[in-house]
Amino acid sequence: HPFFDYFVNDAFAAAHRAQPSLVGFSYYVPMLCGRVMEKELFTLTKVLKNPERPCVFALGGAKADDSIEVLKNVLEKQTADQVLTSGVVANIFLVAKGYKIGPNENVIADMGYTNQIEIAKELISKYGDKIVVPIDAALNVDGERVEKELDLNEEITYPIHDMGEKTMKLYEEILKDAKTVVANGPAGVFENKNFLKGTEELLKSTANSKGFSVIGGGHLSAAAEVVGLAGKMDHISTGGGACIEFLAGKKLPVIEMLSKSYEKHKL
Repeated sequence: HPFFDYFVNDAFAAAHRAQPSLVGFSYYVPMLCGRVMEKELFTLTKVLKNPERPCVFALGGAKADDSIEVLKNVLEKQTADQVLTSGVVANIFLVAKGYKIGPNENVIADMGYTNQIEIAKELISKYGDKIVVPIDAALNVDGERVEKELDLNEEITYPIHDMGEKTMKLYEEILKDAKTVVANGPAGVFENKNFLKGTEELLKSTANSKGFSVIGGGHLSAAAEVVGLAGKMDHISTGGGACIEFLAGKKLPVIEMLSKSYEKHKL
């Protein structure tokens, strides 16, 4: 090819996309991975295929369907010993366990996640206590933070915007002894300082655990910057969607093309 000999792709954050600028050149010249891509693939493959144990995943955020796919993948493949849920993900599992969470159920429906409740029920029946749900919640009562223990016999009538302090302590105890921690997605509405505490404590517990800590890109890495803990993590992924799809065991177009390019051009 007259213009160049190699194409170096270092865009892990876009590895789940298949635009011509990401994969097209590899039809004509060998595609190589850059240093950022290499570190991402090496680190994320290690935590999926060969994590030190116990390995704990903490999954939250609003992209609940993606997080539940990750949860399913890491429990099915016996990657994770336990999964801690927060955010909308936790709310789906709470409904699946029979908790009445009032207006929060409408939020699940409005986000198009009603079908995830059945999936969550199946996962609970398969994996039981490996899936950990909050034991208390921080409710948004007219803008104020009000903590309330979760009780199967009592309906929640306000929006859940964070996990409560008892849950933070429970999760801290589990994360403290973990040898591998993978956290993706904030624990609550962290943009509002009244509801930042759960996400902040989750990040602190991840940073302080004895193990290797990985946090997914997107909102959780933004939150880590906000609370000044980004420097304490072993690996912060540059990819939001790419990271979560990789952890869910999906094939990413750019990574598939890197493999094909290697097979085609290896010396």
